[in-house]
Amino acid sequence: MVKLLVFWVASLLLAAGAAAEELQGSAYFDVWLDEEGRATQAVCVDETHPVLIDPLRKWIFEQNFRHAAVDGRPVPSTTSVWVSYSLAEVESDYELLVRGYDSGPRPIERATPVYPVNALETYKEGWVNIQFTVEASGAVSNPRILDSSHKLFELAALKSIRQWRFKPETVDGRPVSTEATQRIEFEMAD
Repeated sequence: MVKLLVFWVASLLLAAGAAAEELQGSAYFDVWLDEEGRATQAVCVDETHPVLIDPLRKWIFEQNFRHAAVDGRPVPSTTSVWVSYSLAEVESDYELLVRGYDSGPRPIERATPVYPVNALETYKEGWVNIQFTVEASGAVSNPRILDSSHKLFELAALKSIRQWRFKPETVDGRPVSTEATQRIEFEMAD
């Protein structure tokens, strides 16, 4: 049944003029984990096509995540999982492929970085990878640059990430501080 629905979505999108290479996307799920790190519930929290949610949820249930512990004792926890997927044409059918995933706190408020004037003058695009702590409140603290395409993007990325807010992970029902990384992209507008 799931394969039929995925085929139907792919056929509908292709009929609407989408090219096969456009049949890719990503989705965020809030996931509840048991003491062993197995998903017990997964709720899609973005606008992923409804027909793709169940196959992605099934994939999440097949994964093993890092389990949480309190005083050395495994406990239930929650996290958010970002899944990158594509629909691949296989013979006369379509298959949902997971291209990558990441788990951790989910961004709920993002501040767009101010494009550095020097970069505008030289028409540069770039990126910055930042590591930081997501506090139990969802606020960002201790941001630090891991690497970047060019130094002139770093200050703008740091200013931006300090304004972000996250849905924190929980351990045994309580929000916890978590280390996270984020890539901030700088691209010229068309």
